[in-house]
Amino acid sequence: MCAERFRKWGLGLLLLFVLPYALYVAIYERVSWRPRTFTAGGPVLELAFSPDGHTLAVGRWRYVPLSKTKTEESWNNCGALEMWNVRSHIPSLTLVWPDDEPVVRLAFSRKTNQLIYVNRTGDVKSFDSSTGKCRRIAHAVVDEYGGFDLSPDSKEFVVSSRWGIRFYDAQTGQLKRTLDKVRTGSVASLAYSPTGKVLYITTSDKNSDVTILDTQTGKPLGSILAGGDTLEMGDFSPDGKMLALYNGYAVLLYDIPSCKVAKKLYQGKSAIRVMVWSPDNTMLAVGDVDGRLNLWDMSSGKIARSLQGNRNYPIESIAFSPDSRIMASAASYPNTITLRRVE
Repeated sequence: MCAERFRKWGLGLLLLFVLPYALYVAIYERVSWRPRTFTAGGPVLELAFSPDGHTLAVGRWRYVPLSKTKTEESWNNCGALEMWNVRSHIPSLTLVWPDDEPVVRLAFSRKTNQLIYVNRTGDVKSFDSSTGKCRRIAHAVVDEYGGFDLSPDSKEFVVSSRWGIRFYDAQTGQLKRTLDKVRTGSVASLAYSPTGKVLYITTSDKNSDVTILDTQTGKPLGSILAGGDTLEMGDFSPDGKMLALYNGYAVLLYDIPSCKVAKKLYQGKSAIRVMVWSPDNTMLAVGDVDGRLNLWDMSSGKIARSLQGNRNYPIESIAFSPDSRIMASAASYPNTITLRRVE
C-alpha cells in the first residue's frame, strides 16, 4: 500500500515540476536563440568546429607593428589560431596561438583534440588543443595553399605540391605515399570522399577539369569536363553521392560515379565565394562576395533561408557544428563571427 502511494506521489511530482521545467527549457532554448556575434582578433580566414561542437577554431590575420613615425606606421601581416568556447550563449575566448603567417586552412581530428592547420606560406602544423602544444610537420608543404584535406578517419592528410599528391600520417607526420604520376600542375583544390577511398582534384592548367582518383593507386576513376568554364573549390556530399563545385554564380552538383551534372543551384547576381555541406546532408550553405549567405534545402533544391551578412564584404568562411544545428560564418570585414541556429 505504501509503495503504491509512493509511486503515485512520485509520478505527481514528476508531472508537477520536472515536465513543466523540461518544456520551459526546450521552448526557451528555441525562442531565445538568436544569432550571436563575437569578435576575433583580426580578419577571419577559416572556421572549424571541434568533434563535440563545443569549440570553434578560428584561423585569422594578425597585424604586428614594425615601425611607427609621426607620419606613418608600418605593419607585418602575421597570423593566429584562436579557440572559442561556444557552448554558452556568450562565446568565450580560451586560447590564442600566434603564427608567422595567416592561418588559412583548419581541420579537426574526429577522435582527438588534434587540429591540423595550414598557413599562407603552405606550412602544415599540428596543434593539440588540450595541451596547447604546436609542432610543424616537417617536409609537408602545400603549394597554392588550397590543396589540403584531412581524411575522414583522421589518420592521414593529403597535400598538393610540385612533387605530386602526397599523403602523410596525421599523428607522426611521416610521408606514407606519393602519387608521382599524377600531373597536378597547379592544384586549385582537392578533397577526400566520405569513405576516404576517392579523391577529387581540380587543376588550373587543364582548363579546370576535375579528376576523380583512387587514393591508394592514383588511378583515375572518372573525370568532369569543365567545357571552358572555371570550376572552383567544392566538396563531396556527406553521403558520397554528389560532388558540388561552384562556377561563378551557380553551384553544379555532379552525380558520382557517372560525373554528370545532376542539378544546378543559381546563387544570384553575386559571385560565389565559399560553399559548405551540412554534416547531415540536408543543406548546402553558399556565401557570395556581397555578403549574402543562402541555405539550400537539398531535398527540394530551393533556398530555405537567405541571410545578409556585412553588406558588400565577402563571406570568407562557413562551418557547421557536427550535429548540423549551428552554423558559424565570417565575412572579410569586420573581424566578427556569427553563430546561427539552422535546424
